[in-house]
Order: sequence, then C-alpha cells, then structure tokens
Amino acid sequence: MNLQRTRSAATRYALAGVAMVVAASAVPTLGNTVAYWRFEDGVAGEDVNHIAVDANTYSADILDVSGNGNHLSTWVTGGCCGYGYRDDVATGTIAATGAVNNLSVQNTDGAPGMFTGPTGIGSITPAQFTVETSFRLENGGYRTIIGRDSTDVATTNRELAAFYLIAQPGNNLAVKFADQEGFFHEAVSQDGIINTFAFPNTAEGDWYHAAGVSDGATLSLYLANATQGTGYQLIAQTDLTASGSTNTAMATPNGSGGDWTAGNWTVGRGMYNGGHGDRAWGYLDEVRISDSALGVNDLLHFGSGQNLSIDVNAATGQVTLRNTSTNSVTLDYYEITSDSGSLSKSGWSSLADQGVEVHPPGDYNADGQVDAADYTVYRDGLGTTFAPADYDVWAENYGADAGAGYGWTEAGGSDASILSELLLDAAGTTLAPGASISLGAGFNTGVGAQDLSFSYGRPGSGLFVGGVNYVGAATTVPEPASLAALACGALVLLRRRVA
Repeated sequence: MNLQRTRSAATRYALAGVAMVVAASAVPTLGNTVAYWRFEDGVAGEDVNHIAVDANTYSADILDVSGNGNHLSTWVTGGCCGYGYRDDVATGTIAATGAVNNLSVQNTDGAPGMFTGPTGIGSITPAQFTVETSFRLENGGYRTIIGRDSTDVATTNRELAAFYLIAQPGNNLAVKFADQEGFFHEAVSQDGIINTFAFPNTAEGDWYHAAGVSDGATLSLYLANATQGTGYQLIAQTDLTASGSTNTAMATPNGSGGDWTAGNWTVGRGMYNGGHGDRAWGYLDEVRISDSALGVNDLLHFGSGQNLSIDVNAATGQVTLRNTSTNSVTLDYYEITSDSGSLSKSGWSSLADQGVEVHPPGDYNADGQVDAADYTVYRDGLGTTFAPADYDVWAENYGADAGAGYGWTEAGGSDASILSELLLDAAGTTLAPGASISLGAGFNTGVGAQDLSFSYGRPGSGLFVGGVNYVGAATTVPEPASLAALACGALVLLRRRVA
C-alpha cells in the first residue's frame, strides 16, 4: 500500500477541526549520536568481511562513524548468515550531512544478523532515544530491522526483548521497547504501510526511511517513502504516561545466552524468548542511534523528501512557510499548533487573506490550466505519482483554469492553539525548492513558548510532519540551516485575478 491515502472533502473538514498530535519538536534536541553505521566500508558485489572468522565472535566489521567505537559485527563472511555490499540505495546523498551514499547491505542467505560488542553501547538505558534506518524489505512475517538482545525486561511477557523496530505481518511497522519499570510500550502503524518485494523482484518493493522516537512521554514512529520522494509522516504514536510508568527510560538489559549478550544491539534480526529470529531480509542502510528525542527536521533524511518547514521569528512573531527540499511541494492543507496557546489569530495572514489562488483539479503540470499537457504528465506518472482514478479527475475538469473560484478557506476553530486552512476542491498550491511565503505575525511573542508543531497535507495524501525553526533575537536555541534559507527562492503560486 502506498503511504499516500486519499482524503475527501469531508475528511479535510475533519482535519481542519482537530489538531493532529505530531511531534515536530519546537526546539529539536541536537543530542548525542551513540552509534551510526553507514555501510560504506566495502565494494558493491562483495561480501561484508567478518574479520574474526569464527561465527559468534565479535569483530569490527562495520565501522561506527560517530567516533564512539561502537562498531558492528556480522556473523560470518557471506554464506548462510552474512551480508553483501550492494549499490542499491535509498538516496545518493544524506540530506542532514551532505555525505555521499554509495552502498547498502543485503543478506546473502536466510539467517543473517549483525550485532554490537563490548564497546559501551550495550549498557545504555536512555531516558530519550531516536533510532533511524533506511530499508527495502522482502515480504515476510515478523522482520526486526533493529533490535536489542535481552529477556525478562517486560513484566507482561518475559520472552520479549528490550527493543524492536520491526515490520510485522500485514506489512505494518512498529517501534517497541521495555522501560525501567517493566512496562512494554509500542507504537504500531496500520497494515499495508510499506511495499515489500518477493525475492528476487527487488523493484516491487520501495525504499523507506524510518525513525522511532521516545521523548520520555510519547513514543512516535515516522516513515518517509524514499522511492517516491515523500517527506516523513507520523504513522503511529503512543502516550507513554498512560501506562502509569514513572520511569520510561529504556530497560536495563537482562539475561544471557550462548550466542548473545544482554544489551547488544542488532541489525537485521531480532530476539524472542532468548533466541535469534524474526530476521529482516532485504536491503538495510544508514542506521543511527541517538540518546535524545530528535526533532523531525534533525532526522537524517528530512531534507531529501518533499518537505516544508516554518521559520518562526521569536522576536517579531513573523511566521514564514518554506520549502526546504530540492523538490517542488504542492499542499492543500496545513496546521500550526501550540499547546501553550502561543499563536496569534489576529496577526496571522492566511493564504485566504492574501487571495492566493490555486491549481484546479487535474492541473497536473501546475500551470493554472487543465488541458492536454496535463494528460501527458498523468500518463508518464501512472503507477507511481498517479492512479487510474486521476484520469477521471483530469477528464471531469478539462478546460478549467485558476480563475474559476478555487481558493483557500480558513478552518473553523482557528485560535491561539491552532491555525489551519484548507482547500476543498482544488489541486493545491505549489512551492518551488527554496520558495517561501509569509503567514504574518502568527506567533504571539507575549506568550512566547517555543512549542509549535507544523504539519501539512498534499493532494491525495495524509498529513506530513513539517519542521519548525526559530530565528530572531529571542530564540533560545539556534536552529541549523534556518537563517541561510531565508534568502532562497520565490513562491510558485497564482494570485487571484482582478478584473
């Protein structure tokens, strides 16, 4: 199933009336990277070399580029339980660092698995954490992408391990962990959230970027379809405090076995009842573990998808909507929320206030007209960007133009806690890479709490999580790359025609 899901006009009304709880951190914590495995150590087509030779003997086969020395070991070189380097990757450049990405790894047979050793990472019990990875998986049942070996950490089921980032039957995705008091927490997406493949038909599956984030109070799971170039979506979220736990830090690892050590982190396999299992076949890449809850715009691949952010001037209250990605982004809904009531409806200059006009339905090349040129765009994107139903949209609106009364509508209920607006019958407003538009003084400097969250909708899609960057004299934490972005681009939109 595609990450993108159709949203009707009625659903858009519902979206406008309810503030979505998304964790686009107002002040992202740029915390410590505990380990970062990039899999750039070899040559495409060759096996990952297991230096120790003996199976179940740890060696530094995959380097930890964080500098912390938490290197990753394979089980053997190739064969039954190893990995090979591949030049099939989700992206050629890592957006957060600018590093070139040439290689991923793929299992060479049916019992793969990588694990950490006695380097310090095995003893961490972070109060907050972020676990990121990129993957392209085969079909299957339970497939642990990243795990942590242990038993007897969850009071409800002693057979559970300490951590799982896992694909499950039905192709849902989940992040799960046990905490210091023995509570077991999980955030599980709906079924069909990922497209996987039947070996060897790799092209049937998509590449994804995923991130499991715990800030101690909320467990969130984000997913971006790298193959389609979309931004991160919040696909699952759980309130940790609802469990009654008073210490939601990750559990202290427990147990031992002849082929595992409690606390070791694993890539490509999981653990249940003290045994290796739930292996993830397919391609794996760019695994990073942090001991803090990163904001969405600090994730490795935030800048590589079709992402929008807002720049908030903490001194003046000015809010600027900005396309921070290298792709054009079309939106048909957005919302800015604040739990503390730090928004200003009176200072907000909405797209409706500004008379921003939009593309009519079926205007797939975003030129303001629905004509034959849009059919060509539809035809070329059929099966990827477009579905057969999009032909009917084009046909029904053939001849329409941007002057036909399409426009933005402020959502009812906008106030100091939420500002939102939407389109009901139009294809959206497009922002070119680097483009921006002012939303006026939508931030109330008198309240000033930097707790804003931002999300947006794209035509035919669910909500995507956007970034929040604070600029100006009153900001308490400087945000990366926000000031430089202020000089970029021009908004691609159509102004309302005046007779």
